Amino acid sequence: MKKSSTADRIRKIMHTQGMNQQQLASYLGVSQPAVSLYLRGRVPPADILYHLARLGKTNIEWILTGESEPLLNQVQENKTSYGNENQLLMLWARLSPANQKTLLSLMRELAEKQRNR
Repeated sequence: MKKSSTADRIRKIMHTQGMNQQQLASYLGVSQPAVSLYLRGRVPPADILYHLARLGKTNIEWILTGESEPLLNQVQENKTSYGNENQLLMLWARLSPANQKTLLSLMRELAEKQRNR
């Protein structure tokens, strides 16, 4: 029996979340071709692995090796969000990936305008 690969485990996370490549790309903040490369065997960078582990409620070790239980040692945040930041995160989680992408683009534009003042 063939041992599953990192790409197979990324596909499993996508399937569990009901996401296609474009939706996953939007969630991760990368291009769809980058996701395609991950699904063809390229190992994602550390920050992408972290976000995949959060999305899949697993840990990076499982994504890379398949050797730990996928739902046991879930990645945890070290920092707790409070006040408006927490409200933003809760609202963000309720948005569709397409709306998250649109909002992120708008936020980047606003931040750039703010920086240029």
